[in-house]
Amino acid sequence: MSKRATTLAAATQTILALIERQLQANQADEWEEMEQLETERLQLIKKAFAQDIVTECNQNKELTLLVRTSIEKIKKAEEKLMDAVKNNRAETGDQLQKLQRGGKAAKAYTQQP
Repeated sequence: MSKRATTLAAATQTILALIERQLQANQADEWEEMEQLETERLQLIKKAFAQDIVTECNQNKELTLLVRTSIEKIKKAEEKLMDAVKNNRAETGDQLQKLQRGGKAAKAYTQQP
């Protein structure tokens, strides 16, 4: 395995680990950590899949296959993350609506003679 392939494989594992940490942060409603991990993950993706990798892929079929496989793994993990975030956002919205309704009910109750 070439040095570039080894580096890409390691970066892919790190990216997948960051997505897993984002899933955990999402479940714990730790939004600031989610943002930090997102920034870190995007920077790593840009670095791992920099433009020069295209030139190397034209000359190295093994690297081309690794890039394709890495992108597929990352894409699948990101889809899982996006689904989890959407579900959590919906649940949070529902909870907020319940709190707002509860607040209105409490206000109406306290204003009765």
